[in-house]
Parts: sequence; structure tokens; C-alpha cells
Amino acid sequence: MLDSPGSRDAAPASPPPAVSTPGTISLRTPGRQAVRSAAIFHGRAFVATLGKLAHSPINTALTVGLIGTALALPFALYLVVDALTVMTGRWDQGAEIAVFLDQAVSDRDAAALAQSIEMHPDVETVRVQGRDDVLRDFQAITGVEGLFAEFGRENPLPPVIIVDARGQVTDTRARPKLQALVHELERRQGVALVELDTQWLGRVQAVLHVLHRAVVVLSALLGASLLLVIGNVVGTMVEQQRDEIALARTCGGTDSFVRRPFTYAGATLGAAGGWVAWLVLALSAGALAGPVEALLALYPGSLGLTGIGGPSALALLGIGGAIGWIAAWAAATRALRRDEI
Repeated sequence: MLDSPGSRDAAPASPPPAVSTPGTISLRTPGRQAVRSAAIFHGRAFVATLGKLAHSPINTALTVGLIGTALALPFALYLVVDALTVMTGRWDQGAEIAVFLDQAVSDRDAAALAQSIEMHPDVETVRVQGRDDVLRDFQAITGVEGLFAEFGRENPLPPVIIVDARGQVTDTRARPKLQALVHELERRQGVALVELDTQWLGRVQAVLHVLHRAVVVLSALLGASLLLVIGNVVGTMVEQQRDEIALARTCGGTDSFVRRPFTYAGATLGAAGGWVAWLVLALSAGALAGPVEALLALYPGSLGLTGIGGPSALALLGIGGAIGWIAAWAAATRALRRDEI
């Protein structure tokens, strides 16, 4: 006889799929709980650090002001030097050579000499300014009226040849060719003086390179001084909390646990100093707005502390916080490794 369906042994039924409901604890809950606990722990430590700094507001304000000033000085110099570099880079860097001829050279001889100079491979274009043109330019520059009537046909100013050479005066690879061209022009017959008009631009950019290096050196020195200042402040805080540190170690606190509030203090002081530095730079830019506009009216290009904005503020906060954290970590680690604590 066949067994009826009711008499057959029931097979073990598979458990129904778990349905996630609000409040259900999943397998990832312990990890999230650990992250949440760590965040709460670090937040409490940070708030406690702020409270300890607030207990001595004058010392904290002085330290933050010192850090802000030390950060603002090299950053301001960097912005100014960088703006000057951009401005000089936009100026005309073409090598223009002025060839002053002897007084006995006529305009016709000057034109012939200019044709021979134009045949040189390192010469782009040549322009000739006759005696009357030179006298007219001289009158316009000096503002003296009536020079033509005064000199008449006895114009004492010789013609001038303007040579536009190939290459740029700021290009170090082109400088030897420019100097060779200048020496060659000086040996031409009828030439009294040869002047490379844009030599000053090369000198200015050479000075800017020196200033860039000076900014780097100054930043390194001030950064080292900030490390010492913040390290000294944190070392004093460690000495003032010797009993708390000893109790925490007795209860099983590790060095990282004990060191954490001090690193928070150093990072907070550094970041606050970065904010003060940004504020000082912003106020300084406002005070220099008038002179900068007057300078822009005289020279082409772009000059101004345009870098003072959101990115600069974040950079100063990050640099200050990093310096503070490193100094505090080093000072706290050194203090905790002593036998007295």
C-alpha cells in the first residue's frame, strides 16, 4: 500500500529568508559600532583638549598669534614674488638692441648700415631713426619746446638703428648669441655705442629667482621655529599633567592613548595659527590695494595678492595643523619616554 501524503515523514523545511527590519542587527553592525565608538571617543578627547586650551586664553592667544605671524610672512613673500614673476613673464621679452651711430654718420649711411645688419642670421628686423626723428623723440621725452628752431640744420643728435634680434633676452640659451651680436655690432664702422635695451629684464628675473630661493630658506627657518615653539608648549602641558598621565598608565593606557590629547592640542594651535595668518594676509591685501592699482597703471601685466582666497585659507590651515601635529607628537613622545613619567 502506498503511504498517504499525510502518513509520510515530513522533510525538514528550509528556514525562511531573513528579512531586514528596522532594528535588526546585521553582521556589519559590530564594525559600524566600533567606528561610531571611536568617533565618539576622539570627539570627546578633542573637546577636552579645547577646554584645556580655553583655561589659559592669554597664553593660547599669544601662541596662536605667533604661529599666524610666522606663517603669514613667508606666504606673503611667496605671493608677491610669484605675482612679480607672472607680471615680468608677460612683458615683451624680445631682444631689442639700440645702435647709436657717430655724429658724422648721415641718414643715408645709416640706412646702408642697417641693410647690412639686416642680413645677419640672428637679426629679425631693423628700423632706422634719422636725425630729425631722434631730435623729435628727444623733444617729446624732455618736454623742451623749440629744439628744431634752436638747432636748425645743426642737429647734433646722430641717427639710431633699432635691431630686433632673434630670441628672447630671458632665454639663457639665446644669451650667448645676443652677446656675440652686440660685440659684432660694436665693431662696425660708424658705431659709437650698442645697448641691449632688455638686459634689465634679465636682471630683474635673476633677482626674482634669488627671492624665490630666499622664500624657501625663510619658510624652512620659520617652520623649524614653529616646531620648537609648539613643541615647547606641548612639553609644558605634559609636565603639568604628570599625575593624570601616571594614572592613565596605571590603568593600562597606551602611549598612543596618552599622547592623543596633546597631538590634538598641537594640531589645533597650528590650524588656528593658519587661520590667523590668512586673516592677516587678507587685511594686508586690502591695505595694499591702492598702491598695487597704481603700480598696475604704470606697468602691463597682472600683479596682486590674488592667491588669498579659499584655497589659500585651506592651505594655511593644513600647513599649520600639520606642523602643530608633528611638533606635538614629537614633544609628547619624548616626554613619555622619560623615566620620570
